[in-house]
Amino acid sequence: MYNPTLYPDKELLLKIAEGDQVAFSVLFEQYRNQLFTYLLKITKSAETSEEIVLDVFLKIWHGKEAIVEIENIEAFLFRVAHNKAIDFYDH
Repeated sequence: MYNPTLYPDKELLLKIAEGDQVAFSVLFEQYRNQLFTYLLKITKSAETSEEIVLDVFLKIWHGKEAIVEIENIEAFLFRVAHNKAIDFYDH
């Protein structure tokens, strides 16, 4: 199992790019609650916030080959979450 203090984000991203599902799970667990809390403030809906969080991580998994190009994964995740929340309201 990965330990975030032993495996910095860059190393985690390299593992995810290689298709490592455990590394992806670590990333998910590391940022899931933060993203959910952030989105809940925007959407005012726990259900919508959870759906957007899952969409964000699904996007990460589907684009995992390019994930190593991300310099700041936390900022990237929050930007994607923000954009998805805006898209939700536009529809």
